[in-house]
Amino acid sequence: MGISEMKIQSNNTPLEAVSSKKIGFLFICFLIFLFPLSYEGLSINYTFLLAPFLSIFFYQTLQRPRVIYQLFILVYVLIFLIAAIYQYEFYPEIIRRVSSFILFISMFTFMFVKIDKSMVLAFKLAVVTISVFFSIKSVLSFIFLGGSSLGFEAKDLIGSQRFGFIYILAIWVVFYEFNKVRILKLIKIIVLLILVLGLFLTFSRASLLSLILSFFLMFLHGFVLWVKNPNFRNFGKAIGIFILCTLFVYLLNIIFPIIGQFFDERLFSFFLNSEAVDGNLQDENSSEGTRVAILKMILNFVLANPLTGTGYLGVWNISNGFTGSAHNQHTDTLLRTGVIGFLIYSYLIFRLLSFLYKYEKGFFWGFIGILIYGLFHETFKESQGGFVLSFLVGLISVQSVNKMDNK
Repeated sequence: MGISEMKIQSNNTPLEAVSSKKIGFLFICFLIFLFPLSYEGLSINYTFLLAPFLSIFFYQTLQRPRVIYQLFILVYVLIFLIAAIYQYEFYPEIIRRVSSFILFISMFTFMFVKIDKSMVLAFKLAVVTISVFFSIKSVLSFIFLGGSSLGFEAKDLIGSQRFGFIYILAIWVVFYEFNKVRILKLIKIIVLLILVLGLFLTFSRASLLSLILSFFLMFLHGFVLWVKNPNFRNFGKAIGIFILCTLFVYLLNIIFPIIGQFFDERLFSFFLNSEAVDGNLQDENSSEGTRVAILKMILNFVLANPLTGTGYLGVWNISNGFTGSAHNQHTDTLLRTGVIGFLIYSYLIFRLLSFLYKYEKGFFWGFIGILIYGLFHETFKESQGGFVLSFLVGLISVQSVNKMDNK
């Protein structure tokens, strides 16, 4: 059963009937929240922080998070205060520390919002719509700029590492929706093809690898369930999906050969060459070597400051010649919040996965893909990723969910 089919209640008041106007308004708001805007490389569209006003507008009230989540917020506040006091070498960065803290704590925003099935439906529609929009935009740009004649330069002209994880979530949402009406099944296949093509055109190894690994884990999970309870209909569906994917990749390689060449050289052939991998890991100027060097710096700093980390400041504060990001959402969180903050973050992720697995498979596998993607790039630090995390975390604080947990 999906969340969109759940009866979410608050104070024993039945959920109101879904209003098309309400869904339309929420859909537009969520599109705005998801739209990626940046200034000098920094993500700046954090309009989803205004989300509590949606709850006030529709319900004239805010929801109060469970006590455990209020305690988590308090711990993160204490981490900020302690770090701001004792890390005197970072006093000049107080403004940046404050802003980074606000953006980090924004993952609790939707815990104060009454989430109902209207919001869930609007969220799904917004994620899929904006992903389709950017996919089509990428396809048209790729064609008009010269297509495969661009060579690997297409990565710089069209590729992006800031939105691939949203594509992954959209793909999984569509994959688990529209399974009952035949015409919608046809539309579903078309939309999936557009989204996967858009993901390929990110020219991001992390995007493709995250999609492949999330599908592999899904099929592995399905195989284990199938062994316990064989169902040849599901087996036939799996074969059909495999054939469709193989055909799509084959046609893609014929129509846009540069895409296949890029991922073959930069991803598959590269990682099958152990000497090339080892060499890049040792070279701090390579993508892989830079990540290893930054990881070492993060671990060393956290070992020296286990309770607070940097107190929400980024890698650039501790780097020796390195600039930019941690290139890993999870180690970035460890650096900014220390061991205790990271454990809270991990607990939230675990609770969210447990909930999504039980009630919303599309969100579950999409979130798995995002977590895999987060091993290579920031996700939740980006504004669109922050909105996705905040909305999904908000689901686990809904009062009806608490009742389900107690069953």
